[in-house]
Amino acid sequence: MNEATVVINSAGCGSRLKMQIPKSLVEISGRPILEWQLRELCPSAPRVRIVVGYMGDQVATLARRLRPSIEVIVNEEWKTTKTAASLSLGMKGVRGRCVSLDGDLLVHPADFSQVLTADQDVIGIADVSTSHPVFAVVNDQNACTEMSYTKTSQYEWTGLVNFLPSSVAPGQGNVFEMIEDLLPTQTAKIRCCEVDTPADFLYANRIWPDYAQTMESTYVARYAG
Repeated sequence: MNEATVVINSAGCGSRLKMQIPKSLVEISGRPILEWQLRELCPSAPRVRIVVGYMGDQVATLARRLRPSIEVIVNEEWKTTKTAASLSLGMKGVRGRCVSLDGDLLVHPADFSQVLTADQDVIGIADVSTSHPVFAVVNDQNACTEMSYTKTSQYEWTGLVNFLPSSVAPGQGNVFEMIEDLLPTQTAKIRCCEVDTPADFLYANRIWPDYAQTMESTYVARYAG
């Protein structure tokens, strides 16, 4: 069975969201995104790392309270780098597969589990719904052949990917650019919400409660309303 390490990329300041807090701490349906991620997505993951930067102490405190075994890594250059830099730090020394999960991404647990347990490279895609999509071009074999801001598609890159760190060179920019050498790569269509802009925030609070109702954990039964 695959035992992938999950790396949560949570170093940025969320400038487009304009809430002056890391997106991991933004509340959706009454709970921080990080709490949904660690309670609902990651319980079966044997190892979880989180890369912090902006307001890192607050993010790390919540992460350790929710999962005491979590490994906290600091991206000291969060002001001048993008998500790929955090992932590059988080994947260092990982043996086996790695799952990259952005700190602003909520994924239905069943779909996350499909990606987490994969024994091959898998890219999470979704129907386009965000304000600033990176389009994912998918062929007839359900493989992603290209990701682009300009080449339109009905699908978008979600920021979720299962890969072998040994197959990817470290980067400083965007994760989708960092993993370009993996393409073409099999895709998994996932139910998710990315919270990157005020419009995304409103959308997530509108649809996430419906997703939460399909989850089975006691945590969701208590907190999802």
